[in-house]
Amino acid sequence: MPRFSFPIRVKVLLTVVILVMIVMGLNTATMANLFRKDKTTYMRDLTVVTAQHLAEESDALLRVYAANVRVFADVVYDASIDPATKQQIVQGLFSNYDDIIAITAQWGTTSPVTVFDSTALQQLNVTRQELLAHRQTRPVPVDLNDSLDVRLDEIKPGVKLALMTLEIPPTDETPVILLAASIDPTKLLAVTERSRGFRAMIMNREGQPIFDASADVQQPAPAWAKELVQGSEAAYGTTLEIVEDGVPKLLAYAPLADGALLATIRIPTSVVYLTARDLLSNLMIGALLLFAFAALASLLFARRLTRPLEQLSGAAQRVGKGQFEVTVTSESDDEIGALSHSFNQMTNELRERENKLEHANAALIQSEKLAAFGQLGAGIAHEVKNPLAGILGYAQLTLRKLEPDSPFRKNLDVIEKETRRCTDIISNLLKFARQETTETTETNINEVVNAAMTIVDHQLSIHNVRINRELDPDVPQIQASANQLQQVIMNFAINAQQAMGEKGGNLTLRTRENDGGTIVIEVEDDGPGIPMEIRGNIFDPFFTTKPAGQGTGLGLSVTYGIVRDHGGDIRIEDPPDGGTRFVVTLPIESTEVA
Repeated sequence: MPRFSFPIRVKVLLTVVILVMIVMGLNTATMANLFRKDKTTYMRDLTVVTAQHLAEESDALLRVYAANVRVFADVVYDASIDPATKQQIVQGLFSNYDDIIAITAQWGTTSPVTVFDSTALQQLNVTRQELLAHRQTRPVPVDLNDSLDVRLDEIKPGVKLALMTLEIPPTDETPVILLAASIDPTKLLAVTERSRGFRAMIMNREGQPIFDASADVQQPAPAWAKELVQGSEAAYGTTLEIVEDGVPKLLAYAPLADGALLATIRIPTSVVYLTARDLLSNLMIGALLLFAFAALASLLFARRLTRPLEQLSGAAQRVGKGQFEVTVTSESDDEIGALSHSFNQMTNELRERENKLEHANAALIQSEKLAAFGQLGAGIAHEVKNPLAGILGYAQLTLRKLEPDSPFRKNLDVIEKETRRCTDIISNLLKFARQETTETTETNINEVVNAAMTIVDHQLSIHNVRINRELDPDVPQIQASANQLQQVIMNFAINAQQAMGEKGGNLTLRTRENDGGTIVIEVEDDGPGIPMEIRGNIFDPFFTTKPAGQGTGLGLSVTYGIVRDHGGDIRIEDPPDGGTRFVVTLPIESTEVA
């Protein structure tokens, strides 16, 4: 059964994500708990402060109303003020404070006096008779003990006014004065509406709600309100936890109007937890986003971390198959980068060793081929050398017997010359086969090139081959066999002519001194070039691309043997403009040629 395993990047991803989840979970829970506690404290304080603001603003408005009502009493019962002035002051009072609809004053036991704003009554759709009739059924209360009392008074169905009553205590000169003012409750209700998010209410001593903007109809006194006004709950300035209509709420209150009224503020406790839940939801969303980001970052980091390892693994498998040209790239400077660098060094060394081994193996194979060819060539040379000696002897003997002006002398000269060249070739073949030793002399390589071109010049010219010489006149002399090197140049030239065909082309010969104590001979043509797939065999004996009967495949093999015996090297290059370039490198120092 195969063993299941996780890649390293998956392990890194899971590790980072789990750690982030644990940290974010603990952090989220801690923050939510702390926020809930802080929010609870904040909401308690805010509820108390809101109740105080509601009480202060309502109290200030009521005291303004009370002050103006007292002014009315002072004016009405001041005997020193004439009636016209009193009427003017009262009209100004109603004009400046249009919230005051009507004022009723009672001096001691005298009949009450009611003054009203007819314009305001008309706007309320209340007549004077309705107001007076209501005052008779709802007389001004007595025994207020210098306190202020406010309640909601229904004049008629659908018309409610705030009834504010107060008592001016008696003096030595005046009896007790009872005052009652009918006030438009719009501003007082507006005060309760300003506490957004809270339910604000103003209630009287009996716990009866008076001003509650959130209630469409007058509500009965709730149980908590009765307990609150009876003093059974906590002290002023604190928040209470109550249950109203089955909903847990926070309650704060503050007295106003000298304790005659209470301003209360209520808010559901769920607001605290709702905010905490919102925070928790936001934190959860943030955590999920962070998880996603951490997962993506971890995946990218793990991918960046493991990609060189995967490349190393794949590269190691390729190296195991003998593909030493593989390299691994790594942009990091850590241990993985060092490992990749070491791996590349190893593959470079293996590739160099492989190339050296291939060269050594190729040289060994070539040596074995040349050795076999040498043995064959030695036998053939011995068999051909004797007939050539006879041909040369008869040609020389015939030349001696001919007259100086004989027409056959020219032909016999050619026979003698070519026979000698064949003899030299056979001698070189024997030397290549290590049957003879060739002596070396101080040789000018430029002279060797020129001599070789002189021999093949006729053959090349009739095949439209143009010879270009770029010979360095300062090239140093070397210790070599001029005849053998001449044979090398001729073999290259003839091969180039055969490769270029009947259309001909350009043959360029160059000589120069190279670094490292060597000279270089280049033979370059602009023919079709040598295909890469046969370059490894062109120096093999009997290897030829010519049709049968047109080549023996020995020319380049002999050339390779001559250069090798001189301690040199041959390589093939591709010129930029096409064709083939043979580059022969020979040492300048003396080399014993076998």
